[in-house]
Amino acid sequence: MTDPLIPELVETEVEVPERNPHLVPWITVGAIAVVAIVVSILLVTFGRAESIAPTADPKPSTSETTSPSPSTTPSETPTPSETPKTDDVPAVTMGPSQRLAIEPWGVQAQLSNKFGSSQYSIDAQQNLVLTSPLIEKLPESCAAMRKQFGITKGTDGKYVVLRPGEKCAEAPELYDEIWGQLAETVKTIKPL
Repeated sequence: MTDPLIPELVETEVEVPERNPHLVPWITVGAIAVVAIVVSILLVTFGRAESIAPTADPKPSTSETTSPSPSTTPSETPTPSETPKTDDVPAVTMGPSQRLAIEPWGVQAQLSNKFGSSQYSIDAQQNLVLTSPLIEKLPESCAAMRKQFGITKGTDGKYVVLRPGEKCAEAPELYDEIWGQLAETVKTIKPL
């Protein structure tokens, strides 16, 4: 009994194409190529992120920064308002660091991430003057000190911390942090 409103089911054969076994190697090669491209893009991206470092200012600094030296003779004694410069480097923890390439000197160092995005310029006296958000945190009363922190390259090829002669009275802890971090940076200097 067939109802004229319900169509009859007719069995028809649908042809299913056979899979070509010759395409399997090409599919495999294509999948491997896609994975290799993704991995290479990731490696290049991470490699560039590690090599990003502050660059040297190509123009020499016009401001003259000198390393303070004691000018007292044995007959002179410092007055109570003058505090002699101590050489006891504050103990700090460097923590995570970034590569600082100093191309004019042919060296590199590790600079603490506490400095933030940093730049430097090298003046005629071989003083590398560092500019960074950490140094800029010095209060206005110590604003002149902001351009006196960095690294000095001696004539003997040794590197020492460049710093102001006096501590910042309003922020001695910050002064010590900057000084200590720069001393840690100097210890990491090595050829490029």
